[in-house]
Amino acid sequence: MSKLTLAGFVLPLLLLFPAFETRSGNPASYRAPAANGVPRPDHVVIVIEENHSYSEIIGSSAAPYINSLAAQGALFTQSYAITHPSQPNYLDLFSGYNQGVTDDSCPHYLTTDNLGLYLLNASLTFAGYSEDLPSVGSTVCTSGAYVRRHAPWVNFTNIPTTTNLPYSYFPTDYNTLPTVSFVIPNLNNDMHNGTIQQGDSWLQQHLDGYVQWAATHNSLFIISFDEDDGR
Repeated sequence: MSKLTLAGFVLPLLLLFPAFETRSGNPASYRAPAANGVPRPDHVVIVIEENHSYSEIIGSSAAPYINSLAAQGALFTQSYAITHPSQPNYLDLFSGYNQGVTDDSCPHYLTTDNLGLYLLNASLTFAGYSEDLPSVGSTVCTSGAYVRRHAPWVNFTNIPTTTNLPYSYFPTDYNTLPTVSFVIPNLNNDMHNGTIQQGDSWLQQHLDGYVQWAATHNSLFIISFDEDDGR
């Protein structure tokens, strides 16, 4: 089992949940108890990067932006992925288990409970923003450097297709963001195919505006890495 390091930068609450540390079994059978006194953020933006370990990112001169965020926020160093390859991990993250999917095959059409469904049923909002996704609600397996295996919500038929958005739809008015958003850079910018420096620069260019805004607007910014060993 590969180690997954979560570099979580949470402003201003200094709170991070381990994104790929999930319970086994059907999430419908588990309801987390309410935490008294824990502040509830207005917006959460989660970015998933790829294929690099803690030692390759933290302290690296190739990732100055991520390291600047690490100095301000919470950094998780003992979180772990479930398996290889990527898709089962993303499904674990989004729905609590891998739905029986053990590879990167595509497509899948799932109807079980998931984070997006829970949010919508609670009168909250959700969206996934994927770079290179060709259109709103697209179910393609690949497009440019977009891959569906990194966008688990696309596989669930019980949430609206309108929650599946190209990254170009990420709002500049951050007050209009959903309660929970995922941002999925393409394979060149999530450090999967591109370099650490490229991914770090993309993150700063595209999301630092939100990071600065979140610090004064009761909102969170979370970065996680899937698979730390180049697979």
